[in-house]
Amino acid sequence: MRRREFLRRGALAVAALVAGPDLLACSTAATPAPSASASLAAGGELQLLAGTGPVPPADLKLKDLVQRWAAQHPGWKAALEVVAPSQLVARLQAAVQANIGPDLVQLRDLMPWAWSSACADVSDVALGMQHEQGPFHEAIAQQCLVDGHWRALPFAYLPTAWIYRQDLWGRVGRPAFVDTLSDLATYGALVRAGGAPLAVALDHTFSAAASWLGVLWGFGAQEVLKDGQTVAIQSAATESALNWAIAAWNGACDAGGTAYDEAGAGRAFAAGRAAAAPVATAGYLALAGGELAATTRTHVQPSGPRARATLHPTLSLAVTRWSKSQVAARDLIQFLLQRDNYGEWLTAAGGTAAYPGQALDGHPVWAVDPGLRAFNDSVKLGRWPGWPGPPNKAAQDAAGRYIVVDMFAAAISKGDARAAAAQAAQQLAAVYGAK
Repeated sequence: MRRREFLRRGALAVAALVAGPDLLACSTAATPAPSASASLAAGGELQLLAGTGPVPPADLKLKDLVQRWAAQHPGWKAALEVVAPSQLVARLQAAVQANIGPDLVQLRDLMPWAWSSACADVSDVALGMQHEQGPFHEAIAQQCLVDGHWRALPFAYLPTAWIYRQDLWGRVGRPAFVDTLSDLATYGALVRAGGAPLAVALDHTFSAAASWLGVLWGFGAQEVLKDGQTVAIQSAATESALNWAIAAWNGACDAGGTAYDEAGAGRAFAAGRAAAAPVATAGYLALAGGELAATTRTHVQPSGPRARATLHPTLSLAVTRWSKSQVAARDLIQFLLQRDNYGEWLTAAGGTAAYPGQALDGHPVWAVDPGLRAFNDSVKLGRWPGWPGPPNKAAQDAAGRYIVVDMFAAAISKGDARAAAAQAAQQLAAVYGAK
């Protein structure tokens, strides 16, 4: 249940993204600047509220680090409360309404934009951490940088990558898998002819959104222009992506992907019913010790003719605007992200999470199993919903409606790429026009 619950967080976060701005419309007070009385020397208590992590050891290590920070600061107590993702959203809603609650909150994906008025400006910490440990990757930075202000600190990627059976792909002359979407469709059809299709979700799940946005971007298409307002989905690039999808789905994919849950692709692979699948790290690690472990390999997202890109779940840490201990809260975030401390958490996560920049690319966790390297490499390919525009309310709404996924599903079911793109354009225009 723990792993399935965690994989469900993407869908739950989308609901929070849509609800967030409406709830916060009446809570637009400016973020108070930390006062001298809130200094570290004064002592006090800190509470960090977080959703369940990718694996239990990661939660235990985070708790240990929070308590270690308190032990190093006389007069301070600090506690980590870990709750289910659905409870996290409800708790944040209640705190906003009451203007009281945890000092720090772990957010996911686009939530710093949706809940920006509940988050203090932590630009000083963000700039300081990047000066010390190098820049954050663009996708997670864009999700935390709201209208020029850092409303959260990037904390982690929850990476995905492709897993594939080397034995099956070797039979069609591609033992090292494929590196392009073109070859994925061509050789995937040959592998499926042997009885093992590609396991790819085509439904309202984060996994499906990541897969099909990767295809859209790979062909050079996009939902909107960089201004975040002009709908750009009706294009030759989009039609190329959709025509590729029609051929790939009908020739290489598992038709059951229309009913997968977040972990469906991984389960199909683990059951021996698929030759390849995009999965979170946990889906790969679950194969250890099993029949498929010896022949399973990993690979980053195949490249389209214009780009190699994908979407990953992300985590961030925000200081709440009502906190009376913002100086301490900022210090705790810096402590958690500091290279050595974060390295301990990374080890505990076992490859299911990645640092939001390049600072820990050489961490030993990525060498424990050669297959894990693809997951860390994949985060560099990350983009965000609504790319290249800002992840604003319209982008959040479009993501929550799964407009892009539904466009691909319509094209595949009806075989008409142009009509599917036109319908998506109408839907996106209604969303971005209502911004």
